[in-house]
Amino acid sequence: MVSNRTVPANIHALYSWELLKRNTDMQLINGLIPIQPMDDEPRFHDADAAYVIYGYSEQYSEGLREIRNGIVSFRICARTAAELGGIITTISRAFEEGDTSASYVNGWSSTVPALIGIRFTSLDTTYIEGGEGQSTDGGPVWGMVNVRYRYVTHQKVIQFQSNGTWA
Repeated sequence: MVSNRTVPANIHALYSWELLKRNTDMQLINGLIPIQPMDDEPRFHDADAAYVIYGYSEQYSEGLREIRNGIVSFRICARTAAELGGIITTISRAFEEGDTSASYVNGWSSTVPALIGIRFTSLDTTYIEGGEGQSTDGGPVWGMVNVRYRYVTHQKVIQFQSNGTWA
């Protein structure tokens, strides 16, 4: 069962890494997966390699409360425009097919016991930005891909019960 510390954005990041390993030349950076939450960007700041940082936002006010939704944003740092294009294309194409994209991610995550319990109902690429360069020649090139997701979860929160116990 999925941990309460696992959020859908973690699954997106791990799945994206599996995609990028197979479709680009991206590699581990100092033994770390080159897709990390925003807080971990300083670990890669001086790396001479492409990396991705991500953040997410969720809302629960739409439709059924059992179906949650949010957006994960991938900010990509690459050495060249061509490298950036390959990363953007891989991520954006993987998440552009709604429920079909969700079935691919669900199929993969069901093979990882720690991720079982979050199931996506749809995934859609909503925004792509590419080619923002550094002000100095030879500096990194930045891009972004946003993916909207809808999901259901089987995560449980232990709460205080009327009989005086926590369950």
